[in-house]
Amino acid sequence: MDEVLKDLIKAGDEAAAAVLAEPGLHRPRRPTWTCADDGEDWPCSRLRAHLLTTTDRRGIDLVMGAHAHNAASELGLPSSAVHQRFYSWHRYDDLRRPPGGPW
Repeated sequence: MDEVLKDLIKAGDEAAAAVLAEPGLHRPRRPTWTCADDGEDWPCSRLRAHLLTTTDRRGIDLVMGAHAHNAASELGLPSSAVHQRFYSWHRYDDLRRPPGGPW
């Protein structure tokens, strides 16, 4: 089990950990941070779509947060680019938010 999954389970987010543990999931290829399955920048569009339909916002934040720090240091990205790539794609998607959520 990799460190990201261990951290998610320790944080009490078994649902997010289960999403990452699924076989065939689009995982990052390091240190280039491209998808090992389709070559897109990671997180790729297929993984983002999968996470949006299977995981809540907190779980997505945990999954992305577990990778963002490493990607920033390995790619030499400024914090604004890290935010755009790892967080902004799901933060303001009003269509998927459940009613009454802490948004």
